[in-house]
Amino acid sequence: MTQKTNGGHYRLVEASIWLILLVGPLAGLFTMKLPTWQYATGAGLIVGFGAVYLCAHTIRAHRNDTVNAALWVLALLLPMIGVTAIMGVWGATMLPYITSTTGSLMTLRMHTLVNLTIISVFSVYVVFIGNLTTWIFFGASVLIAATVGTQVSATRLSDERVHLAAELELARQRESIYRDVHDLLGHSLTVINVKASLARKLVDVDKQEAAKELDEIVDLSRQSLEDVRRAVRTSHTPSLTTEVEAARSALAAAGIEPRISVHAATESPLFGWVLREAVTNVIRHSQATECEITVTPHKLVVADNGIGLPPGTRLASVTDRVRAAGGSLVVPPTDSGTRLEVTV
Repeated sequence: MTQKTNGGHYRLVEASIWLILLVGPLAGLFTMKLPTWQYATGAGLIVGFGAVYLCAHTIRAHRNDTVNAALWVLALLLPMIGVTAIMGVWGATMLPYITSTTGSLMTLRMHTLVNLTIISVFSVYVVFIGNLTTWIFFGASVLIAATVGTQVSATRLSDERVHLAAELELARQRESIYRDVHDLLGHSLTVINVKASLARKLVDVDKQEAAKELDEIVDLSRQSLEDVRRAVRTSHTPSLTTEVEAARSALAAAGIEPRISVHAATESPLFGWVLREAVTNVIRHSQATECEITVTPHKLVVADNGIGLPPGTRLASVTDRVRAAGGSLVVPPTDSGTRLEVTV
């Protein structure tokens, strides 16, 4: 039903401060001419009410759990009804504690509905048993209760918005890491596979060249491992210059002639990511013999003369990155091959 929370001690102190207001109905009780048993019962109900209030704010039900929250409110209502039966309108002084509890534990809609119901029922009672002084006393109690409930509910909603914002930021970071690792491994494993296949073919023909390819595989796997570690630790930002050279090497190893033109002043991490993914797709799917890469400060074009993208091929990772950077990505129709254009 409930859970002890790490902030329980802080909330215990915070809630205890407001118990001072229960001195009012206690003092009012002993100014009345009542039988001894009613003094004892009334005092016990007020003290019990305060104890339940403390528990409701320190050993909380899960927020927005209507059933558990309703049980706490019922546990507060019962002693309030008993105090009202003994002391009349003095019971209204307990309303702020109830609105505070509902504001803390219930959704805004349920908080409003429950409090309107309780206050409406109490109002009917006051109309029938009260006079002008009683109505003023009750009205003041309701005003205080509404103010307290609104403030607690607003604070609670603000806390939840902060918590939700933190969760969304964490989800964004996880998505960013997932996308980075996906792109890094997708590209690296594709190139490693191509180079390993080439080394296998060369091992009986040109051992020196085969050894060179194997050395590049070792270097590439080591670099990929470091990139993945960096992506998990922080946000990996590739260098366009590095990606251009990596693309040149990977395309050549796959038997695809690279034709690369890069504007000297261009250095765009976004283009680095897109180039990595685009070249990976060319090597995997295109069956091309040539791949043209053109990079200017505001545009990247990757075009091949292959068979085109297979049906159903998704560019979600690239599209998300480009959109997040405020750019545009198009894959215009061509007579042959695939042409990918990114503009920022």
